[in-house]
Amino acid sequence: MVAYRDIVAFVRDRVTEAVYAHCTATAETAADLANHHGIDSRRARDAALLHDVARSLDDAALIKEAERFGIAPSLIERQAPVLLHARVGAKMVEQELGVTDSETVAAIVAHTTGARHMHVMARLVFVADYAEPTRNLPGADEVRALLPERLDEALLSVVRRKIAHVMQSGGVVAPASIELWNELAQTLSGTAGQTS
Repeated sequence: MVAYRDIVAFVRDRVTEAVYAHCTATAETAADLANHHGIDSRRARDAALLHDVARSLDDAALIKEAERFGIAPSLIERQAPVLLHARVGAKMVEQELGVTDSETVAAIVAHTTGARHMHVMARLVFVADYAEPTRNLPGADEVRALLPERLDEALLSVVRRKIAHVMQSGGVVAPASIELWNELAQTLSGTAGQTS
């Protein structure tokens, strides 16, 4: 287990002040959500603090780091290298900081696009990243209003908003986001098996 002070130093050394402020606010939000949902708040806090550790890298540096870690960028990641910060950050946390907790690593990987079958900690980090109080994103207040009780509804709302943003900007939606949307929509609406 990595000490909290070491996590703080690791993140502080790698991100801008603005990204660090976002990471700390995300960590506080995730810890609060974890307490409400009976999850280890320390682990949720640590995962959320680490989630954007590679976010301050520019596109060229993200591609270089991906190569160093043996990450093959997807077509979408080649078009929008900023998406690589999730997978690159997870590798940094594993290989440079020594984090071995698989749920922490998975939460970092999934925090940008989401993923099917996300465990609760990954859901907490994904939602906290969008809903932390310093964020002024479209619909963030509506997402916050669902918390802490209605985590899956908040998760669905965040995924919908992220997908809509990408589509409105003419981008390509990551398959992981679409898969997560479908999984949640079916689960929450009881329409498993419907295709239209």
